[in-house]
Amino acid sequence: TNGDAAIVAEVKTFPTGAFEVHVLIAAGDMSVLVNDTIKQVEDWAQDIGALFVTISSREAWARVMAPFGYEHWQTEIRKVV
Repeated sequence: TNGDAAIVAEVKTFPTGAFEVHVLIAAGDMSVLVNDTIKQVEDWAQDIGALFVTISSREAWARVMAPFGYEHWQTEIRKVV
């Protein structure tokens, strides 16, 4: 986080022991998020040995993050009960 943007992420561990850094929430200045804050998350993920960084959000993020090497991976569906 910084004064203009913040990201909340979690470490998700797989049964094999491998893990990813999973971005849950991003808020603040879009330019700061995609040019600075996410880079901090990526550096942290690399430092701790994560396999990759994932972002769960709206489809628009796939377009925004594509120039930075992110690509569509999985689809989540839900039902309101």
